[in-house]
Amino acid sequence: GWDYTWQFVSFAYDFGIMARFLYDGALPLYDSTIWIGLDNIGSNSYYSLFDPFVVILTLFPRSWIPALFAITTFLKIMVSGLLMRWYLKYLGISEGASRLGATALAFSGYMMFMVGFPTTVSACVYIPLILLGIDKVIREKKPYCLVIGLFLMGITSFFFLVVACVW
Repeated sequence: GWDYTWQFVSFAYDFGIMARFLYDGALPLYDSTIWIGLDNIGSNSYYSLFDPFVVILTLFPRSWIPALFAITTFLKIMVSGLLMRWYLKYLGISEGASRLGATALAFSGYMMFMVGFPTTVSACVYIPLILLGIDKVIREKKPYCLVIGLFLMGITSFFFLVVACVW
């Protein structure tokens, strides 16, 4: 759809240009070609500027970006299922039921509908990790999973970090 093609894919093409700073140290902080001109960090953080799944795109040629979006979306769905299985196993649910629950999350209607919104799919990946982290803080007083989950959610999209914290 329109959002996917005109916003997310065009961001990915620009992201390759912004990723140059890894090599030459020059990060363009302002881009006059984004709508009427916007700052790169603030406006592109919504589009997953620091999302680990998007960073993978910089390792490949720019012409592969549309296909890589499909591959990374499939990878996100797999990771969300694995994290949900880990969470359900932590709750003491049987292996079969954990696999079924993980599959239900990974291939839920919501995830399938949101495939056109890569930021949303990335945010859904980290929800099971955040839930696991909350349970680990309550039961074991260990905040590591929660901190890692919130950190990944925060660098993926500040918008969904706020939603996850309020939710």
